[in-house]
Amino acid sequence: MKTKALMTDAPHTSETAVDAARARRRFIKLMEHRFGPLPSRDKSRVMAASTAMLAAMEDRLVDAASVREVFSA
Repeated sequence: MKTKALMTDAPHTSETAVDAARARRRFIKLMEHRFGPLPSRDKSRVMAASTAMLAAMEDRLVDAASVREVFSA
């Protein structure tokens, strides 16, 4: 019984992946709202970004004057 409780309390990998993909799609939507439609390569770049890189891009989006600035490190 204890093992079952541990299994249900742990986050499921598929749910975590779904949440991460959802966050990336939401970020793309914000970028498109600010800068207009994004090319596929920029969308792919966001979808492939690590969690840390996505967080950094989110911070840069606030002040960025261009998509290029969002992606600059």
